Amino acid sequence: MHPKYVLTIPFIGSLAVVLNLYNGDILGISCNLEYLLWYIPPLLYFLKHCLQHYLNINHPNRWDKFAEYSLEIIVCFLGIFFNVYWHYAWLHDAKSNYRHRTEYYDTQALLSSMLYSILHTQYHKDNTARVNGRRGRIEPV
Repeated sequence: MHPKYVLTIPFIGSLAVVLNLYNGDILGISCNLEYLLWYIPPLLYFLKHCLQHYLNINHPNRWDKFAEYSLEIIVCFLGIFFNVYWHYAWLHDAKSNYRHRTEYYDTQALLSSMLYSILHTQYHKDNTARVNGRRGRIEPV
């Protein structure tokens, strides 16, 4: 299984928030702090994976894993940053500014769409590699 599939949990969580299927009430902490917990394990996983590759002195291009996973790392940082922002935005003026609710769901939808794009692209790459690797397939000229 490809490492990018660790983003499945944040994707399902963000989608559940957008569809109002999940309210962030399992751990008993602020819902936005609970939502950002979904992004920490994938972020740590990608950073660990990249650092292991970088510290391998025998490899000629030590930065290629950072380049390969840069989008995933950025999305994880954005997920953490956005949820911290909304945690404090709700504390200050949630009752006086109802526009925040729309912007909040737009932010969650943006995260969900970015995660979907990453997962869909990786799924497509995996299936294309399987199809092209079959015996008897005629490759285009």
